[in-house]
Amino acid sequence: MKNMKTGVVLDKRSTNRQGKHPVKFRFYNNGKAVHHATNLYAFPDEFDELNLFSLTKKETREQYRRNNIYLTNEIDRADRLYDDLRRKGQSNISAERFKDLFTKSQNIQSGIISFDSHFLSFIDDKVDRTKNIYLTTYNKLKSIFGNVIHFDDVDYSFLQKFESELIKRGNAVNTISIDMRNVRAVFNDAAKKKLVSRDLYPFYDYKIKNEETEHRAIPVNKLRELFAYSGTDSENWARDVAKLIFYLIGINASDLYDLEKPTGGRINYRRDKTGRLYSIHLEPEAMELIEQFKGQNHFLCFRERFSNKYDFLKKINGEDIIDASGKMKILKRGLNTIGFSIGVDNLTSYVLRHTWATVAGELEIPKETIKKALGHGKKEVTDIYIKFDPKKVDEANRKVIDYVLNI
Repeated sequence: MKNMKTGVVLDKRSTNRQGKHPVKFRFYNNGKAVHHATNLYAFPDEFDELNLFSLTKKETREQYRRNNIYLTNEIDRADRLYDDLRRKGQSNISAERFKDLFTKSQNIQSGIISFDSHFLSFIDDKVDRTKNIYLTTYNKLKSIFGNVIHFDDVDYSFLQKFESELIKRGNAVNTISIDMRNVRAVFNDAAKKKLVSRDLYPFYDYKIKNEETEHRAIPVNKLRELFAYSGTDSENWARDVAKLIFYLIGINASDLYDLEKPTGGRINYRRDKTGRLYSIHLEPEAMELIEQFKGQNHFLCFRERFSNKYDFLKKINGEDIIDASGKMKILKRGLNTIGFSIGVDNLTSYVLRHTWATVAGELEIPKETIKKALGHGKKEVTDIYIKFDPKKVDEANRKVIDYVLNI
């Protein structure tokens, strides 16, 4: 039994008004062939079944390149469809029936799927803050380039222009790097799904720029002021969450939100951002706050009070909200307003992680221990042979807490 043969042919039995022949998909199995229209046309001297549309003429090069990408992607999709049928024991399917299945599953109705449309599909799979970050990049792209953005539009020159326009708008280097990484992620996703050829990948030549991350730690005296601060109920709640974050070695708010019940006096979790495994001993100061934030159906109450991590983080940090009229700002109190009161700009929950590391350094705790506490650094070959003692991190955390609390 022969396998299905798929390909693209120029059907010279008919022509359009320009004298061009229709380009068609051809499916052949069990001695019978069927054709499926593509809505594309070509003259005999600008098309062959092996190389598809010719790219020698400058005036048609860009459009024909898009045509070739479309045809190649669709043939790849047909092959994947047949492989799936073969695995199910349906390799004897007729060419006519295969054409029907191919047509019904066809997700590209005309021309080629665009970069911007795939960007939206990619965003649909995201949630909360991640979704908003990608949507921000998408809106920037559309405001600069407008209309439809094809995959082959996104080349080195495109990325340079995007970067240049973002700089003109006052975007910082690290903000632009986030946008560029988002573009790269969407392109990689399309390539993995065989929607675009790796030959069009623009990041082989374009390098994403980054600035050194700003040092965000606050002085110990300001940290003590934060811990001693007394204000509104919202601020006091944010203060206590901040203290818990610090006592847990600067745990990310996202991970605090998902934290599960401890075992053996330790919390164990994988960091949401990196997937690294953490194990932190619960000091008495942390246990006191955990009792305060104890949940009914979860270890902590945050998942019961907030529908997602993004809302939880906004509650901790506080925010300005524009009312429905678009005129009046409504101030949501949290770490930001506490920071204003104690003289610290941009006080957020993430500052606490940097501050723990800075205090540990000032106390001359070895860098290796600080790195282990924060989960930094790549795993070395020597780690296989030399096992790090986690008690060193426990002792470091106790030393940092004692120093901050003047114990």
